[in-house]
Amino acid sequence: MTCLASVLLSISVTAQVIIPICSLTNTGFSSPRNPRGGNLLIAPDGSFYGTTKYGGTGDFGTVFNVTTNGLFTVLANFDGSNTGADPYGGVTLGLDGTLYGTTQFAGPHGNGTVFRLTTGGTLHILYSFSAMTWNGTNYINNDGANPYATVMLAPDGYLYGTTANGGANGSGTVFKMTTNGFLTTLFSFDALAPPPNVATNVSGGSPYAGLTRGPDGNLYGTTFVGGSETDGTAFRITPNGAFTLLTNFVGANGNGPQATMTLGPDGCMYGTTDNGGGGIGGSAGTVFKLTTNGALIALVSFDSFEGASPVAGVVFGTDGYLYGTTTGGGTNVADDWGTVFRATTNGILTTLADFRSTNGWMAEAGVAFGRDGGLYGTTYFGGSADPNAAGEVYRLNVGLPPANNPPSISIARGAGGAVILTVASTPGSTNRLWASTNLSLPVAQWQVLATNVATNGFFEFRDTNASGNVMRFYRPSTP
Repeated sequence: MTCLASVLLSISVTAQVIIPICSLTNTGFSSPRNPRGGNLLIAPDGSFYGTTKYGGTGDFGTVFNVTTNGLFTVLANFDGSNTGADPYGGVTLGLDGTLYGTTQFAGPHGNGTVFRLTTGGTLHILYSFSAMTWNGTNYINNDGANPYATVMLAPDGYLYGTTANGGANGSGTVFKMTTNGFLTTLFSFDALAPPPNVATNVSGGSPYAGLTRGPDGNLYGTTFVGGSETDGTAFRITPNGAFTLLTNFVGANGNGPQATMTLGPDGCMYGTTDNGGGGIGGSAGTVFKLTTNGALIALVSFDSFEGASPVAGVVFGTDGYLYGTTTGGGTNVADDWGTVFRATTNGILTTLADFRSTNGWMAEAGVAFGRDGGLYGTTYFGGSADPNAAGEVYRLNVGLPPANNPPSISIARGAGGAVILTVASTPGSTNRLWASTNLSLPVAQWQVLATNVATNGFFEFRDTNASGNVMRFYRPSTP
């Protein structure tokens, strides 16, 4: 699939107001603080889930829930040993309402974990990445170490993710695992492979970003370093582990991508780099577009006035625009507190708002849309006038209409082998339930099982054709 080339333009319009809704304070090790990477995840009730890198019992990070009016609840505390430490990414919502995520460090072997958490606060470690050994050049192991991004739940029921270190060459891995904790390493990156393999160091290394499922059912991602110019790479990998290098970042089109890409309605992937660029605007990072055949286009190059160093990804609004954050820069360059921005898919950049310390600064996480159509996000530092402020949950009203909550499915087997599907969505919304025996078919060719209104936020359907050994795949949508 190909996309048209884009024009690099920018517009600076600071017309929005960042509204602090919850300030985190550093009043001791137990205070949840410093939410880092990973966008807030919207819950079925319209609240949000997220993580903090520090705070909680032992100061090893937390998972939290926060409402749109600022009610903040800690759901789980990491212990720095068995359950892990320092969650950098956010969390993923499973079809059964369970949360999945990763920690960078600790666990029984010290190299991070994959966890499952009920919304009631029961924390279970699914997997602990193994200890590494020194091979004379790098620290290596079989399964990787130090995942930065959260995991992705694919339609095949597996969790897919990346690690920034470890693996056969010490440069990180791509893995898949079952929801009960059985992990398979799909690929080991080679950026730090020892001689005489230096000439083959082309796949990249240190994938800080997670994976995005493309329109073809394959997985797409980026590496922070490595490739032909050591500026990182973009790759495709099948669910069975067949790896394809798509392209190299070369400075002018970006340098050092850190955030998980977003799939656009045109079938292209969209993301950011925290350095590089150099078109109209500057060289303080980019917003880029990547086609499934590897064409990489820098849509926007940031300069200090428009913002600088976007380390979080971008999301699409219902208006078709991309929304994101920068960790630095802004209208008052001397402050260097960062911005919230909007970009069109043909490269027109609008600065929506500047962070001002008291409403947060250094937004290492991106934004998420709430039910009210507003943007919600977190900052790593700042918030309120409290000198102990250690991060902010904020809202930005961008004038978009309220959006339906994305539907999710829970599945159970009923009497006679029938599959009972419960769709959870926004109360009063119309939802469609699809089924297919072939996951690779376009959704338009799937069978429509039902179109119903979720009057109480839910509707139930019994699929009596799913008995026996026939494998069927399901997905919900809002028509």
